[in-house]
Amino acid sequence: MLEAESIVVRLFLVAALFPYISIIPLSSDTQPWSLVLSAIGCALLLSRIRLYPIHWALLLLATAAAAMLALEGGGVGSLRNAVGYISMFLIAVMTTHAMRTHGHTVARFLDISILIWLGVGVIQRVFFKDAFTFLLGSARTSESRGVISLAPEPTYFATMILLMVLWRASLELKVWHAVVLLVVVVALASSAQVVIVLLLSASVLTFCLLFNPKYYLVAAGILAAGGVGAGTIILFLQSSRLGALAQLAIHNPSFILAQDASANERFVHIFAGLRSIVDKSFLPNGLLTQPWIEYVNGVIHQFPKLFWVPQYGDRIFSAAGAILFQMGFLCLPLVVLCVSAMTRWSKATAYKLTWSAAFVLTLLTALPLSHPLIGVLFGVIAYIGSKRGDYIADPSQDDTVYAMN
Repeated sequence: MLEAESIVVRLFLVAALFPYISIIPLSSDTQPWSLVLSAIGCALLLSRIRLYPIHWALLLLATAAAAMLALEGGGVGSLRNAVGYISMFLIAVMTTHAMRTHGHTVARFLDISILIWLGVGVIQRVFFKDAFTFLLGSARTSESRGVISLAPEPTYFATMILLMVLWRASLELKVWHAVVLLVVVVALASSAQVVIVLLLSASVLTFCLLFNPKYYLVAAGILAAGGVGAGTIILFLQSSRLGALAQLAIHNPSFILAQDASANERFVHIFAGLRSIVDKSFLPNGLLTQPWIEYVNGVIHQFPKLFWVPQYGDRIFSAAGAILFQMGFLCLPLVVLCVSAMTRWSKATAYKLTWSAAFVLTLLTALPLSHPLIGVLFGVIAYIGSKRGDYIADPSQDDTVYAMN
């Protein structure tokens, strides 16, 4: 039984860490194997799996999504949204179990996967931009954008590395993890979206450090590194989209929304998702995509000087926006329990707040709810809230994840 469990856990980790590898041609970028393996794992390990409060909050959303789908009917968009909520629940449960019982395996798989993603990205940047893209269902980039590694787009590549580093940071973060993250985001993927997430997260870290005199120099170093990084982007990446956006930001940050259609489209989804709390009285709006499109276009009409890209598709380009609009107050238990779990984490306050800021900011971006690493990080938070102790980064240990304080 233990051997079968180990195999299932390892297969699940591979599927979660390489979610775009196309074994069977499917129409979606994100492949469903993490969901399939987490469902199989939960069924096989039913007697060993523990459900923590965050899992129950995710189950509430999954149940509500299934009920909405049954009541509303709807098409492919509604089905995709419902599967996203079910996926978050099952993947979170499987992740928590894997971290609780196979902690060293999780850490090792993360390290290897980060290096594989980095290696493929370097090969594409240095030798051949289309290397290994035959493994993917689709590959979208251009001369002005970065490489994609094992993701469909450069931004997805950068986002994958960020989420994997956050997962690794819940166990033990090493300097090389942060270095890889910066190299990928700036030099390989050149993702403006993830650069913004990192800058805002670094701002949270700097603000926290300023309250402790012992870390004034560290805070100053972060600010200096940010300035040097911005200068480097402008000097050496002028021909890239990231460099162009950086120059716009220096002249006037509002120029980004005024002149870049992609940024404008992404930001209106974030803004509309948050604004729906007030406009829709925080009530659930269901899984049908047409109400969302009508609402977003209404926001665009209401703020014509800020937003100018009309919406026609059936996707919400913000995971957090989707949850807020579709589920309304039903997401409150998840929010409260996540905050409660993070307060029990034994890490320093600055560490916890920076980690939380990076995760929340990433949820605001154009990630689909079915992306496996969203469910993974909710499972990570459930794991954090379930214990009081620290991960043992000692390969000689069994797959016992933490030492109790």
